[in-house]
Amino acid sequence: MDVSEARTPLLLLTVDSLLSLGALVIGVSVAARMLLRPPVGLLAAAPRPQHSLAEDAVALAVFSYLLAYTLFYGASSLVAGPDADVSIRLVSGSVAQVVGTAVCLWLAARRFEGGIGRFWRGGGSVTRRTQFRVTAATTVLALGVCPVAVEWGVAAMQWLTPGVEARPHPTIESLRVPGRSLPVTWLLWISAAAVAPLAEEVFFRGILQNVLRVALRGRWSAIAGAAVAFTLVHFSQPFALPALFILAVLIGFAYERTGSMLPPLALHAAFNLKTLVWDALSGTGR
Repeated sequence: MDVSEARTPLLLLTVDSLLSLGALVIGVSVAARMLLRPPVGLLAAAPRPQHSLAEDAVALAVFSYLLAYTLFYGASSLVAGPDADVSIRLVSGSVAQVVGTAVCLWLAARRFEGGIGRFWRGGGSVTRRTQFRVTAATTVLALGVCPVAVEWGVAAMQWLTPGVEARPHPTIESLRVPGRSLPVTWLLWISAAAVAPLAEEVFFRGILQNVLRVALRGRWSAIAGAAVAFTLVHFSQPFALPALFILAVLIGFAYERTGSMLPPLALHAAFNLKTLVWDALSGTGR
């Protein structure tokens, strides 16, 4: 084995340990500030632009995604025949996400005061420095806490159901297939690191969280509601559900605090990209 390959797991473990330490420091700092002075939290959040989003917007976005997935998956399966594998489902999901994103942006253009511009950047009262600090802090928290939560989830699942296998995400599973063609590999990477974060944030935060904030009359209740929905959608990995809920709450907080879609998108993309890079460097699928 090459010396560099032997050092890679140690390097990844070191980075993970530093991220966990950073998350601990941020958590202690936030707790100390809350004890020393009244918490500000979302009281300092950017004002949300006026909109007329309602339950019909959520239903239309979901219906568009499901319809696109069904049509494309059916057509792809007919072409691929019996040799179709998980990649067909993943590519179909990416196409459906593109369609769903387009529908969500169309809804934002029609129902947000100021159109897509205000939908994307929010009220504009939060400085770029604040947006950067919120994005950096929530990203370190997510990258430091969520992997630990996944490990605890795996341990709990194996304790409750001995012998059960904690299968990786379908994208990771597909990337580990020997002989995967380079175009499909790149497509899977782009889908997981760019398409999925964009589609999911535009819907779960941009549409659903805004609808829930009006329906539930509260920022934190909207964050929690959107986080629950986000977590349940990823039901294929039951051991990862606690970690995904934590991730979704952090993303939802970043959105409410800044009013911009950029921090949630950056956090989500960084989380997915880190997962892909770590799996590739660890050589798990070799």
